[in-house]
Amino acid sequence: MKLNSAEAKRFLRNPDRSCGAVLIYGPEPARVEHSCRGAVDKLVGKNGREEMRADSVSADAVSGNAGALVTVLKGQSFFPGVRTVQMDRANDSVAGAVAEALDQRNPDDAFLLVTAGNLRPASKLRKLFESHRTARSAPVYADAADPEEINQLIARAAIRDIDPGAMRNLSALAQEISPLELGQLIEKIALYKLGSRSPVSSDDVQACAPTTSDVLVDRLLAHVADRKPALVSPAFRHVAGRGQNPVSICILATAMFRRIHKVASDPGGPDAGVSRLRPPVFGPRRRQLIEHARLWGVNGAENALREFLTTDRALRSGRKYPARAFVEHALVRVARMRTG
Repeated sequence: MKLNSAEAKRFLRNPDRSCGAVLIYGPEPARVEHSCRGAVDKLVGKNGREEMRADSVSADAVSGNAGALVTVLKGQSFFPGVRTVQMDRANDSVAGAVAEALDQRNPDDAFLLVTAGNLRPASKLRKLFESHRTARSAPVYADAADPEEINQLIARAAIRDIDPGAMRNLSALAQEISPLELGQLIEKIALYKLGSRSPVSSDDVQACAPTTSDVLVDRLLAHVADRKPALVSPAFRHVAGRGQNPVSICILATAMFRRIHKVASDPGGPDAGVSRLRPPVFGPRRRQLIEHARLWGVNGAENALREFLTTDRALRSGRKYPARAFVEHALVRVARMRTG
């Protein structure tokens, strides 16, 4: 059965044991592995790994040898409870062996979890899981963590007391960093509060939040592309105050509008344009890029590019321009431009 992104997230948080097998795939290996690990932990329970009920098999061992997979799926544990078998970095070469193993699988056999990269719709492995009645196909994309996922990460970190302000901070950060990074942040907060009896506060979240300026630069450029000039200067000064080079910001802004222009100018429209991008873009970033392409259009994106390229050439000309003020004014001018 084929699951959409939202259904896949719900399934991987609480796998349906009656289905027996799931294919977890996507463009980011770290996210795929994180999702698979969470699903295994949910299936085998707290002591499952220590009781060796979480097994694995290599894709190379299975390719062309269905018997190897059947054997490990039907293996028995010394401890009661659900067993899992994980096969990582799979591809179409194992599709035949997996199909045969699924046909021979009994309800008491191990639950099979197969991970893979960004499979095409025509992939044999993907088609197998999408069409099989007792299996699921679960794509993992770059979506932001939703409230349920945030609460699960908090519970996993054994944080029992968190105030509303801190929750709002975590929800805001979830829109800007990956679920994996958010989980690492929450684990860091748990260590930071170890031994403290007070609830996690906004100050605690801010003390542990990422200190890199990448998120801040993304937010600044989003304000420009959203045409919100009133937010651009405060965001720029915040980023520049953290040491971000103004020339680098100008280069990143140019790159962003090149991408907007490429998507907007596609003959098939922005949806087709964003699908042709390499590397591919998924989740909230994909939706945002389509919205910006529709907002700016080809002419608007060209005008923005012209402004940033002119600014970049001036900064590299050797003349002593005040770089911070120069780039800030360029960002504000672009945010005030007419689009379309």
